[in-house]
Amino acid sequence: MDIDELLKAKREEILRLAAEHGARNVRLFGSVVRGEAKPNSDVDFLEEPRPVVGAQRPGRNGNRRVG
Repeated sequence: MDIDELLKAKREEILRLAAEHGARNVRLFGSVVRGEAKPNSDVDFLEEPRPVVGAQRPGRNGNRRVG
């Protein structure tokens, strides 16, 4: 199974997982899109995150929701 076949077979699962983690409008870029992917190539995803409600500021453990 080549990368294109694998992505087609896993499309719904990829979109489901992305949605579960707040991502939407998932797109591919890089060597896969250009048709230059090799067997050891990674798959590059670009996604639009869910809009943030309220302001955020850095906390001790990364970002912390404020408000």
